[in-house]
Amino acid sequence: MGALAGGIYSNAFHGITGMTAIILMLFHATWATIVLARKNERMILGFHRAPPLPAGDGKPSACRPRACHRDPCRHHRGPRLSGFRPEYAVYARSASGPAVSRASVQRVWEQVRALGGKNRYYSMNALWTLRVLLDWSTGGPGRNRGRRHPTELRLGDGVDSWRVIAIDPPRSLTLLFGMKAPSAGVMELVVAPEADGNTRITVTAYWHPAGFRGLLYWYVMAPAHGFIFKGMTRAIATRAEQAEAETGNQPR
Repeated sequence: MGALAGGIYSNAFHGITGMTAIILMLFHATWATIVLARKNERMILGFHRAPPLPAGDGKPSACRPRACHRDPCRHHRGPRLSGFRPEYAVYARSASGPAVSRASVQRVWEQVRALGGKNRYYSMNALWTLRVLLDWSTGGPGRNRGRRHPTELRLGDGVDSWRVIAIDPPRSLTLLFGMKAPSAGVMELVVAPEADGNTRITVTAYWHPAGFRGLLYWYVMAPAHGFIFKGMTRAIATRAEQAEAETGNQPR
């Protein structure tokens, strides 16, 4: 009975914090939309401008992303990434969402490497847009959208407001969080074959809070993260299966 009560309390708490996060995002998004619609130049100019994209060397990282989260290796230190904070190298919090696809590893990877830009994030794009507007309304570079190439990625590339800090085709992609927040974080997408011939895709956010504000931000957003990442991986799995059914198992 105690365990049941604890589970109910935990679910209620996460529900409240998740709803609070969505309400705050809606409020800021509405305000930012009004500012844009009225073309209030004074308020628009008050927001920060996004830094220019650094030039990557075009070479994929040969390191393991998880290890580099703890100790950034020479591959990650190659291009100078704007906003990267070495003191946030250990990510003390994480949230993930997995899914399994009947498609091949290569087909799933094709969906992973096409993330962002016009494709957006495959699932719950309205929530991603709300987060973008929230970032813009607080002076961040959230409204940056686009990528160098629609399907190709290399180290240092910008993907909307994210930055590629590790890529190991067709196994993993690690993106540095670029929006304004009281912490540092990355999103890692891992593609792995299963023993039964299926392919597992996992999206994980690693987060290192910067003090109390960072912890508060994490615990408010954590319930939404799991929900969003599960939707993203399921969408990637489905799209990969559809692509394989249309064109066979040959990579594009």
